Amino acid sequence: MNKLCIKYISVLRINRNLPVIHMRRYMGVTLALLLIIPSIVQLATTYSKPPKWHGKTGMIETDEMVVLFKDNKPWYHIWIPGGNTTAVYIVKFNRIVEFVDIDGNGVFNGTIDRVVAQALLYDVEWNVYAETINSSGIIELRITFNASVPVTRVGEGMSQNYVNVTFVNHIYSSDVEVEGIPIEGERELKIDIIIENWPWADSESKLALEIIFAGMFRGRQGVPQCECERYQVRSRYMSRVRLMGEDAGYYAEFRYQTEAKIRHNQQENMTDVGSANMFARNTAVTWLIYPHFNGTLIHDPSIYVGSEKNILSVLIDYTPLLVVVAVTATLIIIALKRRK
Repeated sequence: MNKLCIKYISVLRINRNLPVIHMRRYMGVTLALLLIIPSIVQLATTYSKPPKWHGKTGMIETDEMVVLFKDNKPWYHIWIPGGNTTAVYIVKFNRIVEFVDIDGNGVFNGTIDRVVAQALLYDVEWNVYAETINSSGIIELRITFNASVPVTRVGEGMSQNYVNVTFVNHIYSSDVEVEGIPIEGERELKIDIIIENWPWADSESKLALEIIFAGMFRGRQGVPQCECERYQVRSRYMSRVRLMGEDAGYYAEFRYQTEAKIRHNQQENMTDVGSANMFARNTAVTWLIYPHFNGTLIHDPSIYVGSEKNILSVLIDYTPLLVVVAVTATLIIIALKRRK
């Protein structure tokens, strides 16, 4: 929109021989546009639909993103509304594995490391809570999943302990910054993963949170192409896994910080988070590696959807706003001519 104003002002610079009265009219139109356009942008933001929760179907809906929690579990089905309806990305928080790092490389390898216990996140009933929070005009939709998940130790049959696991999902109506990390409004779902009082089976073990990536493409279940990279946001180190489905027309990203919080005895400390990936034609899995800890661990990844837009698609997105600007400018010019 600002480019439109700049182009208009450049016309004034070129036409230096315009009569003073016409110059004043052009300047009046320019000033009016400069005042009106930000207001139009603000109105467009203010009156866009806030994030909505459909409790019966377990679905979050915004203008830019839809998230379906399959069977009210932390299985995220994600797509862009109005886009390719045959393309859906799936992010499954599948299980938490306690393992002894046999080779000492700091990551989980199921063929080498020794699994001593696990908690199956898909095999429990989750309590779901929804709330809407209005903070300074920004709407936050917060969906919380909580469960007491059985932890089964390997080789002990039916003997079980329990761990309290919570997924707090946040989506915002506008761009926000959470603890120094930018979160894009309407198209990025921030997730707080909270693991409380894990019942350790071994004093030297670690945890691996297993995340499975899948999707529905061209009406068939499949595995997206996955690429992992590290990047930096200010002083924070991040990683992301980009998911790209066949002919999807858009991509999804699983983003996470390489640090997590540990709260114990009213103290809070940061700890490193490792990761391991297994990306192949028929499978795509990431394991987030957490150290041995006491108390509560909190890690906050996010899921983002985006598309590589060309010039035409950008113009289509802004067509309604450009029409409003053009009509407004025309009305101002007509009004000025009538004042001759």
